[in-house]
Amino acid sequence: MAKKVTHTFKADIVFNNMPGGAWHSIFGVIDEEGIERVAYTQAWRTATAAKRYMKLMAQEFTPRKTIKMIPTGLLDAKGRPAAFEGKIEFKVDKVDKE
Repeated sequence: MAKKVTHTFKADIVFNNMPGGAWHSIFGVIDEEGIERVAYTQAWRTATAAKRYMKLMAQEFTPRKTIKMIPTGLLDAKGRPAAFEGKIEFKVDKVDKE
C-alpha cells in the first residue's frame, strides 16, 4: 500500500481597485515539501466568475467538488469584500523520486 502525503490547493481572489479594474484569481497546488507545483493567474470581470473558475480548478486538481471562498478583511470603498481566500488539503499517493 502506497504512503499518503498531504497536498494543499490554495486559492485567492483579489479586486484591482484601479479604474476598469478586474478580479484577479490566483491558485496553486503545494506539495508536502512546500513547493508550489502548479500556479495560475487569471483576470475576471466579476467576483462570481472568478469563484466559478476556482470551483472548476478545485475539481480538476483535487478530489473535492468545491472550494469555500471566505472573505478576508479587505473592503472596497462601498464596504464590500475586495478579497477572498480558500484552501483545500487533500491526500495523494507519495511518488518515490529516483
